[in-house]
Amino acid sequence: MISFKENLSKTSVLRLGTIFIFILLMLVLLFSSFMALGFAQSSEPNPSVRIPEIEPEAGRIHIAVWIIDIYAFDFETGSYTFDMIFSFFWNDPNIDTIKWNLMNGAPSYSGAFYFLANGTETDGTSWEFYRATADLNTNFNADDYPFDVIELPIYIEILGQGIPISLSWIENEVGIDPGYQLQGWSDPDFELQILKQNYPYNIEVERAEMIVIHERLAVSSRSTMIPPLVFAIVSAFSFLLRMDVEGGIGMRIGLNTSMLISAVLYNISEDDNLPPSSGWTLWHIFMTSIIVFIALNTVVSVLGYLEFTRKKRADRLRLLNRIGFFVSLVVPIVIFLVSYYFT
Repeated sequence: MISFKENLSKTSVLRLGTIFIFILLMLVLLFSSFMALGFAQSSEPNPSVRIPEIEPEAGRIHIAVWIIDIYAFDFETGSYTFDMIFSFFWNDPNIDTIKWNLMNGAPSYSGAFYFLANGTETDGTSWEFYRATADLNTNFNADDYPFDVIELPIYIEILGQGIPISLSWIENEVGIDPGYQLQGWSDPDFELQILKQNYPYNIEVERAEMIVIHERLAVSSRSTMIPPLVFAIVSAFSFLLRMDVEGGIGMRIGLNTSMLISAVLYNISEDDNLPPSSGWTLWHIFMTSIIVFIALNTVVSVLGYLEFTRKKRADRLRLLNRIGFFVSLVVPIVIFLVSYYFT
């Protein structure tokens, strides 16, 4: 028979063994965690900020802009929103920090402009990075719509530094994120400029301008032009309908009238999407020519009806149809060429 003391001794040994194994497992897990952390740190070191070399120059500030994405683009109003990173570099001990202004826009929301990082290198080069989400605006030129090119500018000025300031772009630091995309428009390109801006009281400052350029995609242009061309082609088929046959004139007038109404309504709907213009655009010239073509077809059909009810001569109707087709074709072409030349 096992005594009470022997049973207690075996129980204590079992408990001690369990505790020892538990501690051993915890040590193994802790050691593994440290090893994993050390491996992760050694395999993926934190990258340092890459600062371009800046020569010492009094009052010179170098600028770079990286555009992350575009939002809320509106062709009619000329508004758009850019998400950007601004970088400023200088090597002048008289400049402590950069006081910059975005001249053609404002923050999209409270706190949309905020400081990211700054520093000074051993060679004296100082730098500051900012993140900005800004609602911008410009006046789009729709003269060549729907084959137009748009320019989306960013205007930056630096004021209140206490010393004369000159600006320059660091071109190899300027760019647009590969994920940036504007639906219906080509991949972006950009131009960089430094211009002088004059203000009252003989204040002259330099303005850094980054202009993002897009061309309208051909597929988008074709989708805009195809409907009015279809209206014109369908209307042209009316010349194949004989006016001396019962129901022929009614079909011609009905066909041309429906195409004329469709063309006018389509033109109105497209005009609502265009920015204000002081003169005729390519779109207005094109649509005027289409509407004139269909309207002349309708006039020829009405004249044919009047001629047929008065004389009932098939030969005169055929002659009227041929002359009407020629006039309906030539007059819109002349209108288009003349209007395009003078505008």
